[in-house]
Amino acid sequence: MNHLTKDLRKLRNEAKQLLNTVQKRNMTLLQIMDTLCHIQKDFFISNSLLNYCTLEMVAKECGLHASTISRAINQKGFEFNNKYYPIKYLFCHTGFKEITSEQIKQRIKYLIQLEDKTKPFSDESIKKALAKENIHISRRTITKYREQLLIPCASNRKYKQN
Repeated sequence: MNHLTKDLRKLRNEAKQLLNTVQKRNMTLLQIMDTLCHIQKDFFISNSLLNYCTLEMVAKECGLHASTISRAINQKGFEFNNKYYPIKYLFCHTGFKEITSEQIKQRIKYLIQLEDKTKPFSDESIKKALAKENIHISRRTITKYREQLLIPCASNRKYKQN
């Protein structure tokens, strides 16, 4: 009987730890969403454009690391006005407060449409072109957005003349 009691205690402690971990994750996500709702209140209240907001800003406000914020919101979303949004939608990473990731993607698409097909833009040159428009994002983000748009890399877009 004593062995069975020890096993039950061990299982109960493991269950408590698991529940505490889940509760902590939920509290972290609630804290992040509370901060985002405060920053983007105009979007929620008056359907305005998104305010400038980065992972670093939210991390500082929540007292967490930016990578923790990124992991916590990954593949999570919310419903608002009968529309579903990924939480990442609430982040706006440019010098312009009113530009969204979707608008940046459209800008990337437009730049690629205008490029010289014999010398297509690299992701780094797209980054520099956007920086001239005061849109400051990393080359890795350019690559991610280009891939989301199903646009091949520069070497695969290059038109070879014979």
